[in-house]
Amino acid sequence: MVPYFANRYFITIMAFSLLLISCAPAFAVKRERVVRSDAEYPATPEEVLEEYVRKDSLGARISSNRFPEIMDLYTWQEAGFDVAIIITGYSIKPLGIGPDEAHISVTYRELGEFLPFEFRPDKKEVTETFILKKDGNRWRITEPEIFPHVSLDTMVSMFEHYTEIDPRDDDFARMLKQLKILKEKEDKHAN
Repeated sequence: MVPYFANRYFITIMAFSLLLISCAPAFAVKRERVVRSDAEYPATPEEVLEEYVRKDSLGARISSNRFPEIMDLYTWQEAGFDVAIIITGYSIKPLGIGPDEAHISVTYRELGEFLPFEFRPDKKEVTETFILKKDGNRWRITEPEIFPHVSLDTMVSMFEHYTEIDPRDDDFARMLKQLKILKEKEDKHAN
């Protein structure tokens, strides 16, 4: 079975990884899971998914510094992505929770796909059904493996940071301008 992320617009994993991680060699370093005690780990499948979706929207899956804080919530290995989905929000709805398996849907309000130095607008709502299973005494997400879903505000902040680091980089400046225009439109629409 080919993973979901390999089916769509697979340009280059490293290009996107390096772009979104402040040009740091994020995947040259072995990333270790944060080891949490049972008391620190989310207790219910809803709490696990809420933490995963919230931290994903804040850029944890595309940041080498924050990645370890989210890795223990799911069962697969991630190497990096060539696409991130920009979102304005999400809602979570439990569909069914059993003793060892839970199904919970997340409806994302998507604005489009972000590829290396390119944004493809495609505003829509998309619902993903997540499956969580008991792993010992902890709930972990087993599927689906989806692209990172990063909030528009987080992407703007990241590119503001990138342009501060290297103000001469025209690609970063161009993407920041495009993201700010998108944010202005979304802010006007929300009011």
